[in-house]
Amino acid sequence: MTWTAKRIKSRYVNPKILPHTMSNALVKRSIVECVKKYQSRLTGRLLDVGCGFSPYKSLLKAIDNYTGLDIKGNHYIIAEEEKDKDKVFFDGKTIPFEPQQFDSILCTEVLEHVFEPQDFINEIYRVLKGDGCVLLTTPFLWPLHDEPYDFYRYTRYALKELFEHAGFSEITILVRGGWYTNFSLMLGGCFTRCFPKYKYLRYMLMLLGYPLVYVTQIILPKFDRHLESETLPVGYTVFAKKPQYSSK
Repeated sequence: MTWTAKRIKSRYVNPKILPHTMSNALVKRSIVECVKKYQSRLTGRLLDVGCGFSPYKSLLKAIDNYTGLDIKGNHYIIAEEEKDKDKVFFDGKTIPFEPQQFDSILCTEVLEHVFEPQDFINEIYRVLKGDGCVLLTTPFLWPLHDEPYDFYRYTRYALKELFEHAGFSEITILVRGGWYTNFSLMLGGCFTRCFPKYKYLRYMLMLLGYPLVYVTQIILPKFDRHLESETLPVGYTVFAKKPQYSSK
């Protein structure tokens, strides 16, 4: 198996490393909602692929055992975190477990950083038990990040092909956010990134504009829940099962 993941990590933003913005919080909230929606179906022994700081571990109420997996040397995880007994570190090529070891797999905002996505999904399938479940999220409309290790954005059709080709069944793909959510995110991004050469002017605009951004990021996403917004999602959530009796 030769899939290459230059960096696997959670999209949790460490405020000591990156500016924590309302936009990040809005996207993280959408992921939290997805994990809560499926947490009762994530059971038994769970592997969190690209776990980072394990921001969603506390939401997993139905599991018996938690194992985090991340790239060794990931600078988003401080040295103390690398001593965590719940975490396993690897070289980013082959998940270091025997086949059919986990009942559930969680993978949040990682797939866009994987250069060979089919091999990556195949590896998830390999270590998952028959009748096991995987919950995966990935962004669609989101700025480049962790460059140069930001490789892809996926449509729901590409995700369906990847999971079907790996052998998964009962594949459900949900949209996270839409046109209105994206507008509020773009508005927030403009205030945090405009006038990069004029620091004090940027700070003044941020001070004046953030109340507006705060209100739009509360109100506008609600419209996406009632209107057809699937043509421009913020991201996707995939929930799939491995057949109980698999030939792979």
